[in-house]
Amino acid sequence: MRQYDLVIEGNAYRVEVEQVDAHSARVIVNGTSYEVDIAQPERAPAVAAPRPAPARPRPAPSSPSPAVGGSGEVRAPMPGLILAVFVAKGDVVTRGQVIANLEAMKMENDVVAPVAGKVTAVEVAKGAEVAHGQLLFSITPE
Repeated sequence: MRQYDLVIEGNAYRVEVEQVDAHSARVIVNGTSYEVDIAQPERAPAVAAPRPAPARPRPAPSSPSPAVGGSGEVRAPMPGLILAVFVAKGDVVTRGQVIANLEAMKMENDVVAPVAGKVTAVEVAKGAEVAHGQLLFSITPE
C-alpha cells in the first residue's frame, strides 16, 4: 500500500492506494474508501518526439511559506452539510488533524487542518450548509 499526503487548494488529504489494476484502483482518502477508474492514455505515435524534462513542482499560490506546508485557510472542498465541528477558536491543531466532518452526496468527508497552528476563526457550525470553496476555518501556522 502506498500513502500520499496531498494539499489541494489549501486542503490536506491523506491518500492510500490499496489496489491497482489496469483500469481501476481502490483508494482511501482521509479514511473513506473509493473505487476509482483509471483513464487510459492515448497511444503514442510510432515515432515520438523527445519530451521536455518535467517541470519542478511549484508550491500552491496560497502557501505563505514552504516550511509550514500550506495556507492556514480551510475551505470547503465541495458543497455539503457540516455534520460536526471538532475545534473552537483558540484551539491548537496539528497538520492533518480532523477538524470537522462534511456530508456531501450522502458520504461523510473529514475536513483536516492543512497546517499545524492555532485556530483563529471558526466560520461554520454543525448543521450549516456550505458551498465549494467557502471559508470554514482560519489557522495561524506555527
